[in-house]
Parts: sequence; structure tokens; C-alpha cells
Amino acid sequence: MNRKSILMCPGPSEVHPEVILAMAKPLVSHVDPSFFALLDRLQDQLKTIFQTKNTCMLLPGTGTSGMEASLINFLDPGDKVLVGIIGHFGERIRIIAERIGCEVKVVSAPEGNALDPNDVENAIKGFSPKLFACVHAETSTGVLQPLKDIMDICKKYEVLTLVDTVASLGGVNVPVDELGIDIVYSGSQKCLGCPPGVAPISFSPRAESVLESLKPRNYYLDLRLIKKYWLERVYHHTPPVNLFYACNKGFDLIIEEGLINRFERHRKIGLALQKGLEVMGFKFVAQRDVQNPVVTAIYLPPEIEDVKLRKILLEEFGIEIALGIAQLKGKIARFGTMAESARPQNVLYLLSALENILKRFGIFKESGVDVASSIL
Repeated sequence: MNRKSILMCPGPSEVHPEVILAMAKPLVSHVDPSFFALLDRLQDQLKTIFQTKNTCMLLPGTGTSGMEASLINFLDPGDKVLVGIIGHFGERIRIIAERIGCEVKVVSAPEGNALDPNDVENAIKGFSPKLFACVHAETSTGVLQPLKDIMDICKKYEVLTLVDTVASLGGVNVPVDELGIDIVYSGSQKCLGCPPGVAPISFSPRAESVLESLKPRNYYLDLRLIKKYWLERVYHHTPPVNLFYACNKGFDLIIEEGLINRFERHRKIGLALQKGLEVMGFKFVAQRDVQNPVVTAIYLPPEIEDVKLRKILLEEFGIEIALGIAQLKGKIARFGTMAESARPQNVLYLLSALENILKRFGIFKESGVDVASSIL
């Protein structure tokens, strides 16, 4: 299939041409000296992007491999885990922790809301978990979870912290060391602007001491063995060499743009899309004060079937969006403004296409393009 779509879904995002070209470099062995030098560069880049001095690596696989590695390497069966759930991907953390054999307690928020730090603290006091885990940017709802107060509470009670930044790293500020996050992972295909297939991960010295104290129960995603490969060049597995080339170039572009500039670009583009959608009459899943700038989820009016909307946008306008999942399936549409997709022309084109569709259904209210243009 040769159709080129504009990716306005919450991952994968558009990829810069230089990132694509990087994958065309000649393949080298995973033990070639030049590849080991690349591993060193990638570690330095990740430390800049994660804003940390902690250990950083890339894992094979998408964000879910980072999620699973972040749980199975630091937990034993019977350990107590508190999971903060604000959507589908928090539920996935819960499922993995339960499959490990952990005793899991959930603290959640109403649909479209973020976790209340007071609820988290009360749950910790009544449960005494070893680890607290949550999702920073929940792509199923468009909620951005504020982290500082919750991380401070976890420090107070000496609870290990695990944060999923699959949809936020590289587009929203995630100052890992400043927040004191112990374990954090992401995915290459969203705000990092790289192809899917790689999961960045970082863990603190405190988490590392827990890692070393546990008996290994997995192999492919054993962080002890992967760390030995990255730092000591002890063979473990053959990594996706050409994807690492792509990440190296993608991370270069992030650092060249500057983290502050990049965060501001994503904020401004997301705001323009959301203001445009708002004047057109759409209602958001996420509450205004926790609206994610890189993922926007809207409820669809009864006149528009979700599958039909996606089909029209894709086939007539060449725009790829996402629909609802889990409990929101059939009710919403989701848009991503990430990495190379977070560009003014993409937002204006998407809003224009939506206006066209609303007019067909006789429910057009006001032009969102004009509002978005004034912001951009």
C-alpha cells in the first residue's frame, strides 16, 4: 500500500525525512565498535531528553515492552502495587502487575479527570505499597496527569514510583530528576518522532538497588543483562540496529530544537486544535485543567458515527485519526499533535476537513479554522 496519510492520531506520529533516511545506513553488527559508540551517544541523548543523570537505555519493542520491563524487573509475586488509573493504559499496568502475582490496589478518577493526590495519599497510608504506578499522558482520554504532588507523596512514604511517558516524552515537560521518578519508560513513535519499535527506559539508583536484589524471572527484557550490554558490551540480544540509527537522528532533532522550544510548540499547536474544536461545538473528554496538549479526545455528536467519520477523513482527506477504545469505544474520536505531526498546516487542514463533514450532516456551528489561525 503506497497511500501517504497525514498522521493526526495519538501515535504513530509523522517522522522527519532525515529520521527515515537514517534507517537506510548500511547495517552493522551489534558488536561493531561503531555501534558501541552509537550506544554511548544514545545514552547521552536520553539523559538530556529524560532530564536525568540516571541509567538510560533503549529496549526492543514498543511502549508496552517498556511497561512490562518496568514492572517485572522491580517486582516479585506478592509485592503490593498501587496503580493510579485514569484510562485504558493504566488498566494495562494493573493487568501486568496482577499477572506477575502482585497484590494490586487501584486508585482511580472519574472519566476525564486526573488523580486526586489526596486519594493517592490515603490509598498509600491504608495499603503500604512497594510501588506506585501511573500514566502521565493517557491517550485513551486525553488527560494529562499532574505529577509533582503525587511524586512528593510517594517520596514521603518511601514508595517506588513508576511513570508511563509513552505519549508525553519529547512533547511535554517530564523533568525526571526534579520530580524524583524512580522508573520511567516511553515509546519511540509518538512525541519523540521516531518509527515504532523502541522503548526508552530510565531508572534511578534506588530502583537499581531493588533490581539487583531480586531473583531474575525473565530473560529478553531482563534489565540487568541489557544494562551489561549497554555499559559493559556483554552480549545479550541483537538490537534493532537501524531503528537505533533512526532514534539517534530523531533525538538529535529534539535536542537541536531545544526542549523548552519543543514543549512550547506542542502546547501552542494543541491549544489551536482544541480551541478550533471547541468553537465548532465539540465537547472534550478531558477536563479543561488537565487537557493534554498532544492528545485531544472529543465526544462525537449522535449524528456522526465514529467509524464513518474515520473513513471519510482517511479516504477523502488522507487524514488518519483514532477512535475510542475500552469503555469509550464508539463514543469519541482522538487526535494526536505530536512531533512532526504538530505543525500548523496539519491542524488547519484537519479542522477544515471536520468543518466540511459537519456541514454534510447539517450540524456546523462556527469555523474552527479562524480561531486556530489566530493562535498559530
